[in-house]
Amino acid sequence: MAIIKLNASVYWNDNRTVWYLVSLVTQGLIFLPIPAILMSYYNAPIILMAITMTLFFANVIAGLGGLSIRTMISWFALSILVHILMLAIFIG
Repeated sequence: MAIIKLNASVYWNDNRTVWYLVSLVTQGLIFLPIPAILMSYYNAPIILMAITMTLFFANVIAGLGGLSIRTMISWFALSILVHILMLAIFIG
């Protein structure tokens, strides 16, 4: 019977995997519904959906592309700032 050794990157020791999952879950649960709420209740333009989807897929590509943790956190922080700015403009 053969024993297969896996790299450490398969396990949770790789911080890039953790940041990738945190980024996707946060954006999927919190940020993706924001444009729909703003368009429904506050008559926001549809360009907000394009901005949100662009930021979401940029984070997906950064995570799947194997970019550094600093780059993934930077994209995630940019996404947070843009969505807070969206909320401040249309609600505030």
